[in-house]
Amino acid sequence: SLSLCNSESSYFFILGKILWLLDGPSEAGKNGCFTHFLQAAKLDPYNSDTFLYLGHCYLETFRDRNKSRRCYFKSLDLDPTNVEAGKRLSDFCELTGKRDEVIEIYKKITSSNSPKQAQWAWFRMGVHQLETNQFNEAVVSFQSVTKADPENKEGWERLGDAYEGRGAYAAAIKVFTKASQLDESCLYCLYRIASLRRTVGEPRESVAQFREILRMSSSYVPALKGISESLLVEAREALSAAFSGKAVDCVEKALNYLSTGVSVQHDLVSLWKLIGDCCATVNSISESLVEKVQVPSNLLPKHCPSNETSGKFGLLCLASRAYATALKLFPTGAFLWNDLGISFYCQSKIANEVDSSKFLHSALQALLKAVRLGDENSEYWNSLGIVSMHPMNNDLALAQHSFIKSIQLQPTNAVAWMNLGVLYLFCGDKELAHEAFKKGQASDPDYIPAWIGQALIAEGIGDDDAMDLFRHSTELGVHSESQIGYAYWVCLTLAAESWSEEPAEIRLNEASDRAVLRASDCLARYTALVSDNPCACNMYGVLLERQGLFGESEKAYRKCVELLTSKTVKDPTNLNIALANHARCLSLIGRHLESVALYNRLSPLSDPHDVAFLALALFKANRLKESFEAFENALELASSQSDKST
Repeated sequence: SLSLCNSESSYFFILGKILWLLDGPSEAGKNGCFTHFLQAAKLDPYNSDTFLYLGHCYLETFRDRNKSRRCYFKSLDLDPTNVEAGKRLSDFCELTGKRDEVIEIYKKITSSNSPKQAQWAWFRMGVHQLETNQFNEAVVSFQSVTKADPENKEGWERLGDAYEGRGAYAAAIKVFTKASQLDESCLYCLYRIASLRRTVGEPRESVAQFREILRMSSSYVPALKGISESLLVEAREALSAAFSGKAVDCVEKALNYLSTGVSVQHDLVSLWKLIGDCCATVNSISESLVEKVQVPSNLLPKHCPSNETSGKFGLLCLASRAYATALKLFPTGAFLWNDLGISFYCQSKIANEVDSSKFLHSALQALLKAVRLGDENSEYWNSLGIVSMHPMNNDLALAQHSFIKSIQLQPTNAVAWMNLGVLYLFCGDKELAHEAFKKGQASDPDYIPAWIGQALIAEGIGDDDAMDLFRHSTELGVHSESQIGYAYWVCLTLAAESWSEEPAEIRLNEASDRAVLRASDCLARYTALVSDNPCACNMYGVLLERQGLFGESEKAYRKCVELLTSKTVKDPTNLNIALANHARCLSLIGRHLESVALYNRLSPLSDPHDVAFLALALFKANRLKESFEAFENALELASSQSDKST
C-alpha cells in the first residue's frame, strides 16, 4: 500500500482507510484511524475523500452529527462528483428536515455531473418534488433518470406518477405501460394504468385492465376497489343514458368484487363507502329491475328481515349499513354522515308511512351531524335543505337557511339555486322561484333541473314557452321530469290540433312528426325508469299509435289499464279513457272481438267517438247488425255537425 502513496498525506489517508476497513467504526478512535485521517487532512486540505472518511468517523464512531455534516459538506464542496459524499450529506439533511438545503445539494450535483453519474441525485430530487407537488419539475428529474438508465423501472414508475400529478394522463398511461413492459409482474404499474383509464373516461377499458390484475392476484385489494369504482362509473353513465338494466348489472358485479375486498380487509373505510355508493345508485331505477340483484351473503347481517335482503329497499338498507360500518371506523367523516343521511332519505320515499317518518328523522339527524363536522361544505347544507323540505319534516325555514348557506359557500352552486327555486315554487312565490332558477341557469347552463324549473313556472302561468323549455331540457340530457313534461305538451298540442277546426293556428316549434318521435323516445326512457305511472303509459301509447306502431302502442295501453285497475282508490274517468284507447288499438291490430269486449267495459259508453270506434270494430268482426245499431247510437250522441261528419 505504501507504494501507492505519492505524498505524505496520501500515506496517512490510505493507512487510515485500511484500519477503517479492517477494524470498523467501533475501533476508529482506538487504533489511530481517526488520527491518520486528521493528519491527512492537515497535510492536504483539498482531498475530498479524506473529509468523507472524517465524516464517517464523526458520525459512526463519535456520534457527532454536526461535525459529520460539516465534513460531508466539505467533501462534496471539494469534489461535486463524490457520489458517496453527496448521498451521505443528503441523507443527513433529509433526517434533520432541511429540505431546502438538500434540494440545493441535488442541484449542485446534477449540474456538475453527467446524467448517468448524477442519476441517484435526479431520482431523489424527483421524489422530493413529487412529495411537494412540484410535478413539472419532477417530470424533468425523472426524465433525466430514464435517459441515464432506460431500464430503470422505478424511474419510469415515478415519471408516470409525475405526469399523472401534472394532469397529463395520456402520457402517464404510456409511461406506466413502458414500466410494466420492464416488469410484467408489477401490479402497481398495471393498477395505475387501469385507474387512469377510468380517469380519462374509459371505464370499460379500466374494468378489463383490473380483471387482468385480479387474474394475477385475486385478493389484491387496490384492484378490487379499483374495478368496483370503474363499474360504479359505468353504472352512472348507463343511468344518464337511461340504460337501467346495464346499470343494475354493473352494480351487481361491483358488489361481488367489494364483498371479496371486505373479506380480505374488513377495516377499510373506502370499501364500505363504495358498497354504500353502489347500493344507493339504484334509487332511481325501477323495482322490477332492481329485484334481480343478488347481494353476496357476507354483506348481509345474520338475522335480517326478508324485505331488507333484496329489491330496492333491501339495497338501500345495505347502503345505510355500509355507511354506518364506515362511520365506526371513521366517526368524524362528515362525508359519510352526509351519505348516510341521503340513504335514509331515499329509504323514506319507498317505506310505509310509519317507517318513512323514522327514516326521515334519522336522515335529518345524520345530516345535522354532517354540517356540524363540515360546516364549510356546500353539499352538506344542500342535502340538509332537501330533507328539511320534505312534507313530513316541513321545516321550510331550515330548508331556506340551508340552501342559502350552501349558496354563500359556493355562489355558482347550480344545484342549491335550483333547490331554492323549488322551495319558493312550493311556497307559491313564482317570482323568487324564477330568479333562483335563472341564477342556477347562469351558474351552469347545462344543468337540466334549472330549465325544468323555468318550464314548470311557465306552465303554471299558462305561458306557451313551457313547451320550448321542456324541449330544450330534453336536448341537454336525460331527466325524468323533462321527458314526461315535454311528452305531455306534445300530446296536448296534438290533441288541440286533432279537434281544432283551424289546425293552422296550432303552434308547434318543430314538425309534428319530429315532435312525436322525440316525445316517444322521451317516454320510452321515462317508462323504463318509472314503470308505475299510468298517465305516462297512456301518453306513450298515444304517441306510438300516431306513428303507426300499433303493436307497441297496444302494450303501452295494456300496461296503463293494468296500473289503473290495480289501484286501491279507483279512478273511473281515467280508466274509461285507458280502456277506450286500448280497445281502439286492439281493433287496429286486428283483434276486433277483444276490442268489442273492452268497449263494453266502458261505463258509461257515452262518447260518440268511442261508440263510433265500437261500431267499426263490430263491423270488422262481421257483426253487422250490432255495428249498424252502434253507428246510429253514435249519431244520436254527436252534439255537433262536425262530430257527425267525422
